[in-house]
Amino acid sequence: TVSKEIVGGDIDATHTTASAGDTVTFKLTASVTGSKEVPLTEYTIHDNLSGSFDTPAVTEVKVDNTKLSTSDYTVDASSQSDIKISLSESYLKAAKEGTNDFYASSDVVVTLTAILKDTAVSGNTATDNSNSDSLTYTNTYGQTSKPGDDTVYVYTFDLPVFKYED
Repeated sequence: TVSKEIVGGDIDATHTTASAGDTVTFKLTASVTGSKEVPLTEYTIHDNLSGSFDTPAVTEVKVDNTKLSTSDYTVDASSQSDIKISLSESYLKAAKEGTNDFYASSDVVVTLTAILKDTAVSGNTATDNSNSDSLTYTNTYGQTSKPGDDTVYVYTFDLPVFKYED
């Protein structure tokens, strides 16, 4: 399974408010799958970030509580609507050989930040600022894709300012 939540949201884990220019932090949690006997050749978490955001950045990837080095994963942010965070071939090979604890772990956690644009849709019912996730993995039986369990929503509001002269 894979799920997504907002870190430090002011409403709940899947809803928050933010102003244009604010950095919003998202946490994606995906279950570990595979085993040494049926090893993975691909493990990719997909973040589907709406066009209301800018400058996405993966700040941390953890397997259980172990922070991975940047050589253990790659980030492809060439398409903001499908940011791919993939465990590297060498990391998955080491898991098969038992030199890391990937297959004994419960989940992979990715922390990602993005800045809310000033062109984001205003209102508390808008779904235009929503974001989702998914997981793709490949083993000897083929490729499987799992949609995420959660869609998260970031709301923003217009604040009219009037200037009066006395």
